[in-house]
Amino acid sequence: MSGRDDLGFNKIWCDIPDPRVINDRREYEASWLGFKFIEATFEPTSAGEKTHRVLPRMDIGIEGTLNHKFVPRTGSPGEADVSYIAFWPEFSVSKIDSVTPGKGTFRFNKATWEQLPTMHHVINALADLPIHEIVACDFTVGSGQGAVSNMEILV
Repeated sequence: MSGRDDLGFNKIWCDIPDPRVINDRREYEASWLGFKFIEATFEPTSAGEKTHRVLPRMDIGIEGTLNHKFVPRTGSPGEADVSYIAFWPEFSVSKIDSVTPGKGTFRFNKATWEQLPTMHHVINALADLPIHEIVACDFTVGSGQGAVSNMEILV
């Protein structure tokens, strides 16, 4: 599996089981060695119920994801063998089968060093961020999304 070392694309390893589906409610989780560090839900809403507001699109001409590729230098704490910003241009799904509007929730569960030795600090920082509003929650089924082979080094 390609990731940070090949592409400059951030990743955190975890187990993501198939969602639990009860009626139309879908429950998701991600865990590492049994510790659930994120939990999320999705429930479809009735056709007439307003589920989210549409945010204005900011048209700056460039869309995508910025990532920091950092590979530490062996034996030299704080120094890097590689350190640069990589850009992944936006890609589109070539075939959308369905879009279901709904309501959703998610939360990060704080962890100790023993529960998540290599990423507790990341998960805890995410858990500390306030959630002011979830503005959109759609369940989209599609196929044909692009690979990340079009990553570019920016700086």
